Amino acid sequence: MKQFRPRIDTYNSGVLYVCRPISGKSSFSAKKNTVTSADLERIEKLDYEEKAKRLEDMDFAQRDDRTLSLKVRTRYLSRCADTSYQVLIGDRLYGIIKIDPDKAAGEMYLYLEEIRRLK
Repeated sequence: MKQFRPRIDTYNSGVLYVCRPISGKSSFSAKKNTVTSADLERIEKLDYEEKAKRLEDMDFAQRDDRTLSLKVRTRYLSRCADTSYQVLIGDRLYGIIKIDPDKAAGEMYLYLEEIRRLK
């Protein structure tokens, strides 16, 4: 009888950081933009696998006047499943457009929009 091996997920595209912007105010009480990685509080470090962007994914983002820059698959963590957080990959900062959790598989898909390159 053929034995099945358990599926081991590999996330081999790189490492991302789920971050929260540190709230800073300018001299006239306006919110400061995130310019450097020091302006971010890192919540979690996750390995990820980059996935292909489907046409329906791009249409979804365009309906909300957003641009889908990157779609990634990573392991599911409930504390990271918040669209107000931001994602740092290398020196690029991304905003989370949508989180698609697959709790049965223990994964989540993050739909990301590039905000800026950090200094």
